Order: sequence, then structure tokens, then C-alpha cells
Amino acid sequence: MSIELKGVRKRYGSVEVVKGVDITVEDGQFLVLLGPSGCGKTTLLRMMAGLETVTEGKVYITDEDVTDVLPKYRDIAMVFQSYALYPHMTVAENIGYPLLLRKTEESAKQKAIVEAAEKVHLEPYLDRYPRQLSGGQRQRVALARAMVRRPRLFLMDEPLSNLDAKLRGHMRAELKHLQKKLGVTTVYVTHDQIEAMTLADKVAVIHNGVIQQLDTPRNIYNDPANLFVAGFVGSPQMNMIRGVIQNGRFSSVAADVHCQTMQDHSDAVMGVRPEDLTIITDTQSSQIGTIKARIYSLELTGDETIVTCSIEDKVEQAQIVVRMPPDYEEQIDAPVEIAITSERIFFFDDEQGSRLRDNSEQALVNDTAMSAMS
Repeated sequence: MSIELKGVRKRYGSVEVVKGVDITVEDGQFLVLLGPSGCGKTTLLRMMAGLETVTEGKVYITDEDVTDVLPKYRDIAMVFQSYALYPHMTVAENIGYPLLLRKTEESAKQKAIVEAAEKVHLEPYLDRYPRQLSGGQRQRVALARAMVRRPRLFLMDEPLSNLDAKLRGHMRAELKHLQKKLGVTTVYVTHDQIEAMTLADKVAVIHNGVIQQLDTPRNIYNDPANLFVAGFVGSPQMNMIRGVIQNGRFSSVAADVHCQTMQDHSDAVMGVRPEDLTIITDTQSSQIGTIKARIYSLELTGDETIVTCSIEDKVEQAQIVVRMPPDYEEQIDAPVEIAITSERIFFFDDEQGSRLRDNSEQALVNDTAMSAMS
């Protein structure tokens, strides 16, 4: 089953929180709505569910206009951030409650409860009450209750945010496995970009009620559409350095980088991922460019050392992050030179946040626009 939003807007009085969103989720696809708190992602999800009215635009489920259809007639299941379990009911009774409302025959109901419990590994806990379960087990009860209905569409609003880090990692794997196994179209809301990158077939990055980029996780990471997407997606996040582009070079107080194909720009931001940097010795050099910095902190994570460095920026002191081998050591505040090791460098307009394309990319964009107009 597919779901589509066309020109959807949501206003509360004079405040517009969703500003003309167009999204299509294909049958069986896992779409993640990703963005900071207050960006409108949960409001979008609630409009899909019918829990919020649509100010403008249309909502379609499998080509059927459901904009004004009540939630109970949309054949969806929603999992909320809070587990919303009934404390006086056992796990089995909580899971089977949607079937009780549908007056499902008892033998069929019990079979469906057991099958749903098996999918989330809750078989030993069917006779327990919510107060006797851990947070992760309660979350799995909420998931099983959603699955037992066999809906056409799953909607999930930050269902893992109340879990600890270890359990979140486990539940991410469980969710992805279950979604692919069941083949149910799923829309998932989160502010955690790790969840988005690991779970989604496609990610919609949202900021101030507007979709900034809708693409696969790989493309969003490797080819961000603008400054917001570049800075929001990635852990550690992309390094940003302010400067100017002139005569094929990007220069700032700390950086000097070759960018022959870029047009001159007086208010530019260079973005480079931590894995595309390395700290070099005096005898080494970089064909692309270097950044002068001082060691601010070192964090050994096991398989690597995350090195945070301070640099002189265009307007103030800033920090950049470099991924280094686990045996890397250096004194705090020691001066270092950082080399750019990859041509995967991005440039943005500092004021507008728009992506600055090189000459070949810009020519391709222009050709695509002309083709669309003809």
C-alpha cells in the first residue's frame, strides 16, 4: 500500500508548521521523517493518521483520497513514543485488544496474539502485566499490538526514544527485520539521524516545516542538498569552515584548499567529513589542501580516536573533528596540520545555506532544468 501527500499544509491560527509538503511512500517502503524538535515531522505523521486535520492539500492512501476520512477507516496502526499500554491487562490482552474491538473469533484471536508475540520474542511474557516488564519489553508489546491488526500502513512516532542506547541498537535491528519480513509500508518519525540512516529506504530531512531533501540515506550523506542537511546528518557531524573562494582556491584564516572548478564566492562555507581528514607530520603533504589547528580533545572509542581540534574561523574560534587510528596520541593544545584526503568536499553559501555547485555540476543542473521546461 502506498501513501501520498500533495501540497499538504498545516496552520494553527497564523502559525504555519507544515508548508506545502509533497511526499510519496511506495508500497512496502520504509520512510523516515528526520528533523529537529519542532520541525513539523510529528504533525505530518498525525495528518497521515487522521489525528490532525489538513489545512490545505490532500492525503491519499493507495490512490484513495482520505484527507477527511476518520482514522479508524484508514486501516493504519500507530506506535507512539509512550507505550500506551493498559496497566490492568496482561501482555496477551494488550496485544489482542484491537482484535477484541473487531469482535474477532476467539480461536483466531489467540492464534494471532501468539504469532505477533513470537515476532517480537514475547512468548514467555504473555501472562505478565506491563509493570512487570522492562522498557524494551513494553515497547515490543506496543509493536506487537500494532502488528496483530495486520494493517496496510505502520506509523511510528519516535518509538525507541525512551530506551537506553544498547536496547535502541537491538530494537533498530528488530524493527528493520520485521518491516522487511512483513512488507508493510512504514513511516517513522525521529530526530536521531543514526536511526534514520540505519532503518530507512528513504529519508525526508525536514526543517521549519519544509522538506530539505528526500533521498536514500546514502545519497543524503554523500550528496547533501544544502547546509542544513550537511550539518544535521552525520555523527560526528560534517566540519564547516567559513571563507572565500577565489581563483580556484578556498581560503580562510586556517584553511587553504584547491577547488579549481568552483566559481568565485565571497561568503562561502566549506564542508568536509571527519573521515576525509587526517593529521599529518611535517614531512607529509596534501594535494588537495590543509587546515592549521590545535588539539582540543581526544576520545578513544575503541576502533578509532575522535580528535577535536580548534581552529581560527572567519568570525570566531571554531572546532573541527578528525577520525584517527586508535593508537593516535598528542598533547592537548599542540599545533597540528590537518590534510584533506578526499575530493569529497562541499561548498555552501553562508547566508542562504544553498549548495554551491562546481562548473560541471551546475551545467548538469541547468541542462536538467531546460529539459524539464521543454
